[in-house]
Amino acid sequence: MSKGFFFNFFDDELPDRVRYSWSTTPVPIDMNCTHGVQWMWLVFQQCAVSPAEITAVVMGLISVFSWMLNGIPQIIENYKTGIPDQAVSLFLLIFWTIGDSFSLAGCLLTHQLVLQVVMAFYSIVNDTILLGQYFFYRMRHKRLLRGGFLFFRMTSRPCCRVIPPATRSLLPLTTHNPFAQARQLLFCR
Repeated sequence: MSKGFFFNFFDDELPDRVRYSWSTTPVPIDMNCTHGVQWMWLVFQQCAVSPAEITAVVMGLISVFSWMLNGIPQIIENYKTGIPDQAVSLFLLIFWTIGDSFSLAGCLLTHQLVLQVVMAFYSIVNDTILLGQYFFYRMRHKRLLRGGFLFFRMTSRPCCRVIPPATRSLLPLTTHNPFAQARQLLFCR
């Protein structure tokens, strides 16, 4: 396997020029990006010279902001409703996080553009927030259910002992049906 199999950027005929994989014209190597858009060079370390390169960076920025706006409504909706543990599958969140983690690892290992690394990092942050909401509300709902059940048991038993059977029963006492009497006993255990 040759060295340039994956990264075939340099043109063999012109060693002072680099050929981009999506472009057919070689662009002169400019270490300071004097002919490119300076703020793109300073912020993203990407020399955007041609209109196609400038368009690519702008579309990348729009993509990052779109993805950021994509996750925020779900986080807000989870907070408002308080039921992400019932509305979203745990396996979806786990596999989503695994996929985004591999995406970030791939971006870092292959030295991708800053926009791609930022996008992958934000995806992991978003996944972590969604997983945190899932487990927070799941534990909260379990605690509330367990606390509500204990509260019901603690408050209903003394009432069953104090209130006479005639007033606490939903069934008439004159019935000689054993099934009805068994239901009456189960009602106040």
